[in-house]
Amino acid sequence: MKNGMMTHAKKLMMRMKIKNELARQCLGEIIGTFVLLLFGCSGAAQVKTGRDMKGQFLSANLSFAVGVMSAMYLCMGVSGAHLNPAVSLSFCVLGDLPWKKLLPYSVSQVLGAYLASAVVFVMYYDAIMSYGGGVLAVFGPNETASIFATYPTEGVSLQTNIFDQVSKQEN
Repeated sequence: MKNGMMTHAKKLMMRMKIKNELARQCLGEIIGTFVLLLFGCSGAAQVKTGRDMKGQFLSANLSFAVGVMSAMYLCMGVSGAHLNPAVSLSFCVLGDLPWKKLLPYSVSQVLGAYLASAVVFVMYYDAIMSYGGGVLAVFGPNETASIFATYPTEGVSLQTNIFDQVSKQEN
């Protein structure tokens, strides 16, 4: 009886396996990026909407660290765990990733990021609305956009902002 169930399970797994290598890699990037941003943005949302009473800056940073680690473990063996279009571009420039895979990898990573952000927004919707007073704002004392993205500080030059974003991509 047990052998019969094992062979049935193996047959089922073989039928469900994605045979196209690029499709598996893209799915790996979607899942990896999703996990990374799910952990990271959830931590950022908790800290922001908790008004630093339910976590601090370090909590958000550790959330992203756990997200990166989890994403790496999940998809490193399938896709290389690039998790970011800039990383995929770097691998193409260095010759470690074929150029024809850059667009599918990048689209997959952006899709995973949007899916994770949507899940975090839905999970924290009430807290975000309460924190912002029912207004979704990018600037101001009760802005909530920084949960999902970084924005330049007022009074900083365009050149400094470009350097800031480029240097963050390299880290």
